[in-house]
Amino acid sequence: MARMKDGSRLPWEVVFSTGAHPHLWRLEVPGGWLVAVYSELGARNLTFLPDPKHEWDHHWCLDTTAPAK
Repeated sequence: MARMKDGSRLPWEVVFSTGAHPHLWRLEVPGGWLVAVYSELGARNLTFLPDPKHEWDHHWCLDTTAPAK
């Protein structure tokens, strides 16, 4: 994981999920979250999730096996 200028680690949190993306991490940043996804096949993705009030509950579980509504 990345480090800050003072040598400390950035406070990435694991987001538990089921289905296709078992390696999901988030980092609180101004205006929302950086979300990193690592697949077992080596794919890596990083995206910004807008959430100005940081209301995303870290116990929330992404169920990629559920049918779309």
